Amino acid sequence: MEFLLGGVAACGAGFFTNPLEVVKTRMQLQGELKARGMYTVHYRNVFHAFYAIGKVDGVLALQSGLVPALWYQFFMNGFRLGAYQMMQNLGITKNKDGDISFPKSVCAGAIAGTLGATVGSPIYMVSLLSISDLPCTSGFFWDLFDVPNMDSCVLIFKKFITVLFAWPYLMLYMSRRKV
Repeated sequence: MEFLLGGVAACGAGFFTNPLEVVKTRMQLQGELKARGMYTVHYRNVFHAFYAIGKVDGVLALQSGLVPALWYQFFMNGFRLGAYQMMQNLGITKNKDGDISFPKSVCAGAIAGTLGATVGSPIYMVSLLSISDLPCTSGFFWDLFDVPNMDSCVLIFKKFITVLFAWPYLMLYMSRRKV
């Protein structure tokens, strides 16, 4: 239930912050891969970007990529908040006396965040593709299943394996510290 509630809460926030994400992504992509001064500046600042996107593409374009963005928020934050709550319910964040342990809570939060990021990474990539308005996208669900062909699947699993091997060391280190 924690997974569902966390995901739904994140979707509510994602609905209102998606226009900011659209503007940020489009500003980052203008002139990408070109030398300074060799590209046209479409957006002078954030306010101009909001105005220009609304005027040229329509006001609804500020919500472009909303579906993948909400799926990303649902999965990433649902896993993150749900996993942390499960660890709290299991007593992993408490010490022997039953008090909340700061190092254990930090480790539990980091593990939960890593799980959420690992689950959400492929969806975030598809979300960025749909926001960027590039012609290479063919729709959210098709792009999601086409992720392994995008050469970044390796990066996602590299991150996962790094975390997988780093956590035992960190847990051992934290358990031997005197707090």
